[in-house]
Amino acid sequence: MLLTPITKEIFESNNKIYFDRIDKGFDRYTSGILSLPKEDLSSMKEKEKLDLIIKNENKYIEFMQKVYIINKDKPLMIDFYLKDIDNNGVLRILDSLDYEDKIIFINHLRYLDKETVYFSIENKNLLPFLTRLSTRELHFCTMYFTSVPITIWGNYNLNFPLFFENGEKLDYYNEIAKDCGLIIRNKVVI
Repeated sequence: MLLTPITKEIFESNNKIYFDRIDKGFDRYTSGILSLPKEDLSSMKEKEKLDLIIKNENKYIEFMQKVYIINKDKPLMIDFYLKDIDNNGVLRILDSLDYEDKIIFINHLRYLDKETVYFSIENKNLLPFLTRLSTRELHFCTMYFTSVPITIWGNYNLNFPLFFENGEKLDYYNEIAKDCGLIIRNKVVI
């Protein structure tokens, strides 16, 4: 159960919502921030913040899984800078993962092509692992769903920027977020 390496050309040709810097995404696309309804993690102490993250990360995993099901007829692609993690980073990540995620992470370190940062996900069972890397602020990746296009950037404090083709897609995914106990705030329609 590994990510499948793809070329940058394949990655770019299959994505309707792609940009190399987040500020370009906010300038070009309808956007919002996926977050918890009432929590502000930025001012919390580290232990309190981690407890809240772990308590709520299943909401983010559920959201990702629902989005995956909606988009399953086209590839889910990610940019995942595994090649940029140094030895100390590997140890820090391993220290913060549960046993199953540690095995998945180690297998990716051992067997994954480290020449590319672009991958497709052909097994939805990788979604919880990848989501936890972002919710726990261990290593962020960006997910590009392409059938009903949405781009999801992992980010700090459980605030994940989302990018859409238009306001209709934002509204569509907003309902899914609500079903998962999340909200999309700071909505901007372009």
